[in-house]
Amino acid sequence: MSVLLEILKSATPVERQEAAEMLKPYLAVEEKPQKPLRFLSTKEFKARLPRQKNEAWIRDVLLEREPILKQWVYGLHGGKGVKVRFDPAAVDWVLEHRSEIDWSG
Repeated sequence: MSVLLEILKSATPVERQEAAEMLKPYLAVEEKPQKPLRFLSTKEFKARLPRQKNEAWIRDVLLEREPILKQWVYGLHGGKGVKVRFDPAAVDWVLEHRSEIDWSG
């Protein structure tokens, strides 16, 4: 690696740019998915559902029947006074799978 650095030090700016372009695919940094800028309250989540259900149904039935949703829910078992927040991705998942969800109950 140090040999490469010595060669680049003595290279012209054009040669350095060409070397940078050749090395770019090997130095690419993988981007991590970013957290949403804003989480949804239970009321906002409920309003975006394709069928209107009460907040207790969402907490007690939907999240128990579809455990995959729990990865997008924060503060679910936080105790008294902790607000439950939903990642907007949870709404996207529900809308994609609305025909598979059992809405009875």
